[in-house]
Order: sequence, then structure tokens, then C-alpha cells
Amino acid sequence: ADGGGAAKMEGGLGKKGFWNPGWRDRYFVLTGGQLVYYQVKDDWRSGEPKGTIPIALPPGCDGSREETLVNPAGKEWGRFLFEIRVQAAGQLNGRSFLLAARSATEQDVWVVTLQAVASAWRGQFTAPVPTLP
Repeated sequence: ADGGGAAKMEGGLGKKGFWNPGWRDRYFVLTGGQLVYYQVKDDWRSGEPKGTIPIALPPGCDGSREETLVNPAGKEWGRFLFEIRVQAAGQLNGRSFLLAARSATEQDVWVVTLQAVASAWRGQFTAPVPTLP
């Protein structure tokens, strides 16, 4: 259930619901070009994920540009927000995910790391991925 590879990054984040717009704490694991999330940390190894957000997207079969955009989204109620917007053909096309880190530093590391993974798939990233202190 770990996405078929070693985690590039993992940790707890808040996630704003899609159908129910309240905030829920989830455990996120970035692995294999996907951000997989679980209800709690223990589910990562033993349970099924609650969902998956594609970060690294291949070019479309017809040459169309498909990508995932990751951007900081300000601060709300002590949460440091960032948005992931999936721009790809399929079920998640145009879907936005609003996530919240506990600090500005954690927000920055998640944003830079996710942007790096999205860009690396397109061959545009050469700098090392940062790590949390």
C-alpha cells in the first residue's frame, strides 16, 4: 500500500474536503510521482489510501500539455495553505486540492518538493529536493 516505491516525502497535513468542505488531518506520502493520503499514519503500511493526487503527469498521447500546478495559497486560522491543481485529461481534470501545513517552513518545503516532482517529470528540474529540518 506504499505506492510501489520509497517515499520522497511524508507527513501530516490538513486537507480541505471536496464534498464536505471541512478540514481533516491526513497523512500524506509522496511516492512514485503521486501524493497518496491516508486517514492516519499507521494506514500507510497496513491500509488502503483515502485518495491519490497525481503530481508527475506524462505528456498527453496527442501531445497536449498535462500538468499539476502547486502554489502557496496564504494563511488561514494558523494554517499555511497550498493548492494543488490537476490539469489533466480524466476524472480529476481541473480539480483543486487545498492542503495546510503547520508552519511556513513546512509549507515551503512541501510546495518546492511537489513543484520539483511535477517539473522533473517534464525534464525541467535539476536542483536537489529540500528536506524538512
